[in-house]
Amino acid sequence: MSHRQAVVFDVNETMLDLGALDPLFEEWFGDSGASRGWFAQTLHLAITLAAIRTFRNFGEIGVAALAMEAQRRDVALPDDFPARLREAVLRLPAYRDVASALSLLRDAGLTTAALTNNPLPVVQEQLTYAGIAGLFDEIMSVDEAGVLKPAPEVYAFAAERLDLPPYSVWTVAAHGWDIAGAMRSGLRGAFVARPGQLADPFAPPEIVGGNLIEVARAIVAMRAATP
Repeated sequence: MSHRQAVVFDVNETMLDLGALDPLFEEWFGDSGASRGWFAQTLHLAITLAAIRTFRNFGEIGVAALAMEAQRRDVALPDDFPARLREAVLRLPAYRDVASALSLLRDAGLTTAALTNNPLPVVQEQLTYAGIAGLFDEIMSVDEAGVLKPAPEVYAFAAERLDLPPYSVWTVAAHGWDIAGAMRSGLRGAFVARPGQLADPFAPPEIVGGNLIEVARAIVAMRAATP
Protein backbone atom coordinates (compact mmCIF):
# COMPACT_ATOMS: atom_id res chain seq x y z
CA MET A 1 0.00 0.00 0.00
CA SER A 2 1.39 3.40 -0.98
CA HIS A 3 1.90 5.91 1.80
CA ARG A 4 -0.59 8.74 2.19
CA GLN A 5 -0.12 11.65 -0.19
CA ALA A 6 -1.82 14.99 -0.73
CA VAL A 7 -2.28 17.20 -3.76
CA VAL A 8 -2.39 20.94 -3.12
CA PHE A 9 -3.91 23.10 -5.85
CA ASP A 10 -3.34 26.75 -6.61
CA VAL A 11 -6.64 28.56 -7.24
CA ASN A 12 -6.49 31.62 -9.52
CA GLU A 13 -5.78 30.67 -13.14
CA THR A 14 -4.98 27.07 -12.16
CA MET A 15 -8.55 26.08 -11.29
CA LEU A 16 -10.57 29.27 -11.82
CA ASP A 17 -10.81 30.92 -15.23
CA LEU A 18 -9.80 34.58 -15.10
CA GLY A 19 -11.23 35.01 -18.59
CA ALA A 20 -14.54 35.76 -16.88
CA LEU A 21 -13.06 39.15 -15.96
CA ASP A 22 -12.64 40.17 -19.60
CA PRO A 23 -16.00 41.99 -19.96
CA LEU A 24 -15.22 44.16 -16.94
CA PHE A 25 -11.81 45.10 -18.32
CA GLU A 26 -13.35 45.73 -21.73
CA GLU A 27 -15.71 48.19 -20.03
CA TRP A 28 -12.93 49.94 -18.14
CA PHE A 29 -10.12 49.90 -20.71
CA GLY A 30 -11.78 49.19 -24.04
CA ASP A 31 -9.50 46.15 -24.17
CA SER A 32 -10.28 42.82 -22.53
CA GLY A 33 -6.57 42.00 -22.74
CA ALA A 34 -5.94 44.53 -19.98
CA SER A 35 -6.98 41.82 -17.54
CA ARG A 36 -3.79 39.90 -18.37
CA GLY A 37 -1.66 42.96 -17.72
CA TRP A 38 -3.46 43.54 -14.44
CA PHE A 39 -2.98 39.98 -13.19
CA ALA A 40 0.67 39.93 -14.23
CA GLN A 41 1.19 43.16 -12.27
CA THR A 42 -0.66 41.66 -9.30
CA LEU A 43 1.65 38.64 -9.30
CA HIS A 44 4.71 40.86 -9.73
CA LEU A 45 3.78 42.84 -6.62
CA ALA A 46 2.98 39.69 -4.64
CA ILE A 47 6.24 37.98 -5.56
CA THR A 48 8.19 41.12 -4.63
CA LEU A 49 6.45 41.26 -1.26
CA ALA A 50 7.17 37.57 -0.71
CA ALA A 51 10.84 38.11 -1.52
CA ILE A 52 11.18 40.86 1.08
CA ARG A 53 8.91 39.02 3.55
CA THR A 54 6.37 41.83 3.71
CA PHE A 55 2.75 40.71 3.96
CA ARG A 56 -0.19 42.46 2.33
CA ASN A 57 -3.75 41.31 1.75
CA PHE A 58 -3.97 39.90 -1.78
CA GLY A 59 -7.12 41.89 -2.48
CA GLU A 60 -5.23 45.07 -1.61
CA ILE A 61 -2.47 43.99 -3.97
CA GLY A 62 -4.97 43.42 -6.78
CA VAL A 63 -6.48 46.88 -6.32
CA ALA A 64 -3.03 48.50 -6.35
CA ALA A 65 -2.11 46.58 -9.50
CA LEU A 66 -5.31 47.71 -11.21
CA ALA A 67 -4.56 51.34 -10.37
CA MET A 68 -1.08 50.85 -11.85
CA GLU A 69 -2.52 49.34 -15.03
CA ALA A 70 -4.88 52.30 -15.35
CA GLN A 71 -2.01 54.74 -14.86
CA ARG A 72 0.06 52.87 -17.44
CA ARG A 73 -2.78 53.14 -19.97
CA ASP A 74 -3.83 56.67 -18.93
CA VAL A 75 -7.34 55.48 -18.07
CA ALA A 76 -9.58 56.94 -15.34
CA LEU A 77 -11.27 54.16 -13.37
CA PRO A 78 -14.68 54.64 -11.72
CA ASP A 79 -14.72 55.29 -7.98
CA ASP A 80 -16.29 51.90 -7.27
CA PHE A 81 -13.61 49.88 -9.09
CA PRO A 82 -12.26 48.14 -5.95
CA ALA A 83 -15.70 46.81 -5.00
CA ARG A 84 -16.52 45.75 -8.56
CA LEU A 85 -13.19 43.99 -8.95
CA ARG A 86 -13.69 42.10 -5.70
CA GLU A 87 -17.20 41.03 -6.69
CA ALA A 88 -16.01 39.81 -10.08
CA VAL A 89 -13.15 37.82 -8.53
CA LEU A 90 -15.67 36.06 -6.29
CA ARG A 91 -17.64 34.91 -9.35
CA LEU A 92 -15.04 33.09 -11.41
CA PRO A 93 -16.03 29.77 -12.99
CA ALA A 94 -13.93 26.64 -12.66
CA TYR A 95 -12.23 25.25 -15.74
CA ARG A 96 -14.12 22.27 -17.12
CA ASP A 97 -11.43 19.76 -16.14
CA VAL A 98 -11.25 20.70 -12.45
CA ALA A 99 -14.06 18.65 -10.89
CA SER A 100 -13.12 15.50 -12.82
CA ALA A 101 -9.45 15.81 -11.86
CA LEU A 102 -10.28 16.31 -8.19
CA SER A 103 -12.66 13.35 -8.20
CA LEU A 104 -10.03 11.18 -9.87
CA LEU A 105 -7.50 12.00 -7.16
CA ARG A 106 -9.97 11.47 -4.33
CA ASP A 107 -11.14 8.16 -5.77
CA ALA A 108 -7.49 7.05 -5.78
CA GLY A 109 -7.22 7.83 -2.06
CA LEU A 110 -5.26 11.07 -2.22
CA THR A 111 -6.00 14.04 0.01
CA THR A 112 -6.98 17.17 -1.93
CA ALA A 113 -6.34 20.72 -0.77
CA ALA A 114 -6.36 24.29 -2.07
CA LEU A 115 -3.69 26.86 -1.21
CA THR A 116 -3.98 30.44 -2.39
CA ASN A 117 -2.73 33.97 -1.90
CA ASN A 118 -6.38 35.02 -1.55
CA PRO A 119 -7.76 35.61 1.97
CA LEU A 120 -9.52 32.55 3.40
CA PRO A 121 -13.09 33.98 3.24
CA VAL A 122 -12.49 34.94 -0.40
CA VAL A 123 -11.25 31.53 -1.52
CA GLN A 124 -14.02 29.77 0.37
CA GLU A 125 -16.60 31.88 -1.46
CA GLN A 126 -14.80 31.42 -4.78
CA LEU A 127 -14.73 27.64 -4.55
CA THR A 128 -18.33 27.50 -3.34
CA TYR A 129 -19.49 29.65 -6.26
CA ALA A 130 -17.51 27.47 -8.68
CA GLY A 131 -19.20 24.36 -7.26
CA ILE A 132 -16.00 22.60 -6.19
CA ALA A 133 -15.58 23.45 -2.49
CA GLY A 134 -16.86 20.03 -1.45
CA LEU A 135 -14.07 18.30 -3.37
CA PHE A 136 -11.36 19.53 -0.99
CA ASP A 137 -10.26 18.08 2.32
CA GLU A 138 -8.49 21.33 3.22
CA ILE A 139 -8.80 24.92 1.99
CA MET A 140 -5.83 27.06 3.01
CA SER A 141 -4.75 30.67 2.63
CA VAL A 142 -1.39 32.38 2.97
CA ASP A 143 -3.06 34.57 5.59
CA GLU A 144 -2.55 31.68 7.99
CA ALA A 145 1.16 31.47 7.14
CA GLY A 146 1.72 35.23 7.32
CA VAL A 147 3.70 35.37 4.08
CA LEU A 148 2.76 35.32 0.40
CA LYS A 149 3.54 32.65 -2.16
CA PRO A 150 6.09 31.72 -3.39
CA ALA A 151 7.94 32.13 -0.08
CA PRO A 152 9.01 28.61 0.96
CA GLU A 153 7.42 29.08 4.39
CA VAL A 154 3.97 28.93 2.77
CA TYR A 155 4.50 25.42 1.46
CA ALA A 156 6.07 24.24 4.70
CA PHE A 157 2.94 25.53 6.44
CA ALA A 158 0.73 23.56 4.04
CA ALA A 159 2.62 20.31 4.60
CA GLU A 160 2.41 20.81 8.36
CA ARG A 161 -1.33 21.51 8.16
CA LEU A 162 -1.79 18.30 6.18
CA ASP A 163 0.36 16.41 8.72
CA LEU A 164 2.59 15.06 5.98
CA PRO A 165 6.28 15.28 5.16
CA PRO A 166 6.93 17.66 2.25
CA TYR A 167 7.88 14.85 -0.16
CA SER A 168 4.38 13.40 0.26
CA VAL A 169 2.71 16.60 -0.95
CA TRP A 170 2.25 17.63 -4.57
CA THR A 171 1.71 21.23 -5.60
CA VAL A 172 -0.33 21.70 -8.78
CA ALA A 173 -0.20 25.13 -10.41
CA ALA A 174 -0.28 26.96 -13.73
CA HIS A 175 2.57 29.22 -12.58
CA GLY A 176 6.21 28.22 -12.68
CA TRP A 177 7.09 30.48 -9.75
CA ASP A 178 4.53 28.67 -7.58
CA ILE A 179 6.03 25.29 -8.45
CA ALA A 180 9.52 26.68 -7.78
CA GLY A 181 8.57 27.84 -4.29
CA ALA A 182 6.99 24.51 -3.47
CA MET A 183 9.92 22.46 -4.72
CA ARG A 184 12.34 24.68 -2.78
CA SER A 185 10.47 23.54 0.33
CA GLY A 186 10.73 19.87 -0.60
CA LEU A 187 7.27 19.45 -2.09
CA ARG A 188 6.77 17.87 -5.50
CA GLY A 189 5.70 19.93 -8.49
CA ALA A 190 3.09 19.34 -11.18
CA PHE A 191 2.48 22.02 -13.80
CA VAL A 192 -0.73 22.49 -15.79
CA ALA A 193 -0.19 24.39 -19.02
CA ARG A 194 -3.07 26.82 -19.02
CA PRO A 195 -3.20 29.17 -22.04
CA GLY A 196 -0.11 31.34 -22.20
CA GLN A 197 1.63 29.62 -19.28
CA LEU A 198 4.98 27.82 -19.44
CA ALA A 199 6.90 25.81 -16.86
CA ASP A 200 9.92 27.48 -15.27
CA PRO A 201 13.12 26.16 -16.93
CA PHE A 202 15.07 26.78 -13.71
CA ALA A 203 12.65 24.75 -11.58
CA PRO A 204 11.39 21.99 -13.87
CA PRO A 205 8.38 20.15 -12.41
CA GLU A 206 8.14 16.37 -12.25
CA ILE A 207 4.87 16.46 -14.18
CA VAL A 208 3.67 18.72 -16.99
CA GLY A 209 0.15 18.26 -18.32
CA GLY A 210 -1.99 20.03 -20.86
CA ASN A 211 -4.95 19.89 -18.49
CA LEU A 212 -5.69 18.88 -14.91
CA ILE A 213 -6.97 15.44 -15.84
CA GLU A 214 -3.60 14.63 -17.42
CA VAL A 215 -1.87 15.93 -14.30
CA ALA A 216 -4.12 13.95 -11.96
CA ARG A 217 -3.61 10.72 -13.90
CA ALA A 218 0.15 11.18 -13.81
CA ILE A 219 0.12 11.76 -10.04
CA VAL A 220 -2.00 8.66 -9.48
CA ALA A 221 0.31 6.59 -11.70
CA MET A 222 3.41 7.78 -9.87
CA ARG A 223 1.80 7.05 -6.52
CA ALA A 224 0.94 3.53 -7.65
CA ALA A 225 4.58 3.01 -8.60
CA THR A 226 5.80 4.10 -5.16
CA PRO A 227 7.04 1.10 -3.13
